[in-house]
Amino acid sequence: MPQSQLLKTLQHLSSAINERSTLPILSHVLLQVSGQTLTCAATDLDMGITIQLPVQSQEEGGLAVPARRFLEMVRELPESDILLQTRKNQSLLVECGQCLFRLVGLPTEEFPQLPPFPTTGVVSCEQSVVKSMLTLTTFAMSTEEARYVLNGSLLTLRDRLLTLVATDGRRLAVATTELPMPVPELRAIVPSKTLRELLRLLDVGPMDIALLTGNQILFRLGPITLISRLIEGEFPNYEKAIPPPVKEKLCVDRAALLAVVRRACLLTTPNSQAVRFELNHNRLHMFKEAAEIGEVREELAVQYTGKPLTIHFNPQYLLDVLKVLPDEEVAWELTSPEKAGVLRTKDYCYIVLPMQPT
Repeated sequence: MPQSQLLKTLQHLSSAINERSTLPILSHVLLQVSGQTLTCAATDLDMGITIQLPVQSQEEGGLAVPARRFLEMVRELPESDILLQTRKNQSLLVECGQCLFRLVGLPTEEFPQLPPFPTTGVVSCEQSVVKSMLTLTTFAMSTEEARYVLNGSLLTLRDRLLTLVATDGRRLAVATTELPMPVPELRAIVPSKTLRELLRLLDVGPMDIALLTGNQILFRLGPITLISRLIEGEFPNYEKAIPPPVKEKLCVDRAALLAVVRRACLLTTPNSQAVRFELNHNRLHMFKEAAEIGEVREELAVQYTGKPLTIHFNPQYLLDVLKVLPDEEVAWELTSPEKAGVLRTKDYCYIVLPMQPT
């Protein structure tokens, strides 16, 4: 097989490697040949990745080899075809041009068995759609260990709707898409590590999703299958947190607001994050002062005809969503200094709680 193909495969698998585990096999990559297919796999027991590659093979067999050393070895090989051969003494011969490596491995029996993709209860959708949904939600996941149930996103399937929800308790992101046909009902909290890896793997083409008994979910993207344990627990009732639409809106150019918010972030500190936003007669005034750093003031032309309003936000929470929104103009629903700001489009809703002045 081409060196570039094997290198890309090993780079994908590296995300599921656990080199700190007390189980040596978890720092290994499984190589298994069956027919004319080479299956490469890695797992840390919470997340697993399998990748199937077409090969020309005369024998069947397999071996688990040290992942990092094998990756470094393949990276240094010339861009040419690589020949892999297993030996009875649990070693792998790697031949490329005039270079020959021998790498000692472990028997395949020691490698954890990963579940095959099921043939029933499978939901299909487009990778590009899921990639957009993940981009608009994953940044809102919590990173606090004490709130483990929020260290992931809620994925639901109901009727024709696929929904992804993420929250850290101070903001909420909800993305929805309509699928072409009714699907089996599904509800799962997928860990943040799995979703970030899925976001890296997604490209174009169809994608399959399947939920397994035993608290696991599978994503199939062509030759790649991502397997993950789910987070156990009860996800908050996010639907109750979404307020009804209101008329009071701040309409503004996304890029212009993004630039203003970026500059406001320059003067925030861990103990002083709140930035003051004042709205009055189609003008937005932004102010941030940090005694130990300095201050910044800026004015931006906007569309706003509501009552004068002063509200404080953590600018990072605004920055996160403004960076990923595809729209040229955004509309924020703002009603009072104590109520959340809401950004709402046809298939997306982002809610941010205001802060107390600091």
